This record gives sequence, C-alpha cells and structure tokens, in this order.
Amino acid sequence: MHWLTRFNNKRGQYILEYSTLILLVIATTIIMYPYAVRSWNAYIKGYEDAVDDSLNDPLKRAGDTPRIANCECEWVTPPSCDIEAEGDPCCGRGCPPTETSKIYICHPIGCSDDNPEGWRDGSIQCVANNECCSDWDRQEVPSFCGADAADHPDCGACPEGEVCETRHCGPGIEYQCVPDPNCDAKCIGSYPLGFEYGPACPDDTQDVPVNMAWTFVGADECSLTKCEGQCAETFIPAPDGSTCECPEGQAVVNERCETPSTLYVCPYDTTHHGGAWATWGCLGQISSINTCKNYTHHDQWFTAECTPVSDSTNYYECPYDTTHSGGAWATWGCLGQISSVNFCRNYTHHNKWHTVTCPPISFDPNAPSGTFSCPYDLKHSGGAWATWGCLGQVSSIHVCRNYTHHNQWYTTSCPAL
Repeated sequence: MHWLTRFNNKRGQYILEYSTLILLVIATTIIMYPYAVRSWNAYIKGYEDAVDDSLNDPLKRAGDTPRIANCECEWVTPPSCDIEAEGDPCCGRGCPPTETSKIYICHPIGCSDDNPEGWRDGSIQCVANNECCSDWDRQEVPSFCGADAADHPDCGACPEGEVCETRHCGPGIEYQCVPDPNCDAKCIGSYPLGFEYGPACPDDTQDVPVNMAWTFVGADECSLTKCEGQCAETFIPAPDGSTCECPEGQAVVNERCETPSTLYVCPYDTTHHGGAWATWGCLGQISSINTCKNYTHHDQWFTAECTPVSDSTNYYECPYDTTHSGGAWATWGCLGQISSVNFCRNYTHHNKWHTVTCPPISFDPNAPSGTFSCPYDLKHSGGAWATWGCLGQVSSIHVCRNYTHHNQWYTTSCPAL
C-alpha cells in the first residue's frame, strides 16, 4: 500500500505542473496578441507602400545623359585618318570609299551638349573628301573606245585603242583613258547562227579599219567592205542589210524560202451525184486544184468550184477507211484527206453508209508540214462508177488509189507539201 500512496502523490504533482504551464501560455498569448497584430499590419503597410512607389514614381528614360556643367564637344579627325599624322584620310570606319570619318568627342568623357542634331559623345560622321576615291571602273568596251568615249556622260574622247575609265572622288567624278586590247577595231556583235544566214565573207574580220556592225549580202555576193555576211540560199538581205529574209511573196518552208502553194476548199456536194455507186469528187476536201466533180448520170459530170482557204477555214483529218466499203464500185468518202468538214462517209451496201468523225487538227496552209498533195488522176480509172481515190486532195497519207478494172487498183504516190 505504501507504493500506491506514493504514486498518487506524484500524479497530483504532474497535474498541477501541467495546469500551471497551460495557464502561463494562455496568459502570454493574451498579453502578446496586440503586439503581434500591430507587427503584421506594419509589414503589410510597408509592402503596400513599396508597390505604390514602383507604380507611381517617375523613372529616368533610357538614353538620358546626365547634364554635366562645362561640357565641351567637337568633331575630331581620328589620328589614323589624319593626313598630318601620316594617317589615311580615307580610313573608313563604316564610311563609303569617297568619304572620311570624324568622331564627336566631348570633355569630360560621356557628357553631352545641346547640339540640335542630337550628336552624342563618340558619334561618327562621314564627310565627303576629294582625297578619297573609289576604284577605277572600266567602261564597257568597245562601246567607249577612242572617239566614241565622248558618248559616255562622264567621259571625253580617248585616243584610238584606249578605253575610258571613271571613278568617284568625294562628290565629283574623274575619268582617264587607258590602253585596252578590246579597243582594236572589229566587227561588232556575234555572227548570227540562224538557218537564214550563210558563212561570213572570207577575211572580213581581219584588218577592220573602224568598229563596224555586221551587214548581209546575197550568197556569193561579197564585196571589199569588211564585216559582211552571206545570206543562205533562197534568202536575200533585208533593205538595210541587217538581216536575211525571204523575197516578197515567199515564206519559210523547211528552212528555205518557197512560194506557198495555193490551197482550196472544195464543197461537200450531196445534191449532184449519180448515187452511191457513182464517183463523188466533191467531199469537202482541202485540194490543190480549184474544181471538183461528181458524176451524175449518162456520162454527165457536175463540176463545182473550190474556193481558196481563208483564216476562217476549219481543218479536220479524215481516216483512210478500206474496211467499211461496198467494194470498188461504191462511193469511198474516207480517203485520208484533210477536210473542211468533220466527217466522212463510205457506202457499204443496201443503202447503208458508214460515217466516221474526222478530228480537228492544226494546219497551216502556208507551211503544211507532214501532209501530201495527191494528184487528180483521170487517166487510171474504171469509169464513173468505180472508186476514184486520187482527187487532187491534200492528204495525211502519201499514196492514193483509183480502181481500174478486174479487181485492179492503180496506186499513185503523193509528194510531200
């Protein structure tokens, strides 16, 4: 029981000590609370004042230089640019080659005066200087050689064999004449290489007395004049001799001058004919002859006039159709011709016709390359009731055929246009 009494006494002491400690903490908090609140409010007020100052206080603008009393400034030539100090007056410092540089120096260093241009200590200015010159610029030769140099706005006449050179010194321009091998008299320009030009006349580029432009003469018509060229065969010189051209009334065909053949447009005549078994020669074809004929009856022929082609003529290429036909005694309208109508017809049988569309083509009657001119063949034929394929038409194929007799065909070559 003794140990229990001692335990109870200690527990009471602990309760008393903890109670005393808690009372002291509470008393301290009550006493210090006003001071803590005041300290926090003071901190917040200081922070608020700092923010207000940062927003409202005037700031000094960048670049403002503090005014220093007795600031004296002047333009100074750097020693490296001062000719009196054995410097180079055209020393550059970012200036063009025709100008020298000066530096704005202020005392004390870094001060600024009230000059209206706003120059600052250390500013650099470029000033034209007659002692400063650009490199010599040689003018294009032979345009400005010899006396022709006076034609240049900045040059004067030079001796023969010399060319004009110019350079800028300060605000002005200087020129001089210097020898140049390109100034020797010659034929001006390159010799043309077109098919209309023949070779240059022999020795015409040697010992040229003065600069001369090329002129052209007919083939084998060279004279003693220098810088002459010959026109190619079939071409003639232009009136001023500067080029070669075709004679009047001729045009270039396969790189030669030729008189264009006159081509005609024949009508597509379905009115005057002797039926599907008779010859139809008016098929709307482009022809080298100015008439076409349809057989009508009893040895009668209807002849139609074919008119010259014009800018409004349309061109179509019809096929050579040997598949759809009624035999040698029936009408064949698809002969490979160049036509002014966009279809052609072969008679097959029992009043049946096979119609084919002819597609449009680009065709130049003055230069009809890739086409052929078939003859108008009246000699080799089996009569008005047999197929006539040689009607004088312009064709896309190089042969034409007439039926003669007994399953015989007469084939004719069509020369190229």
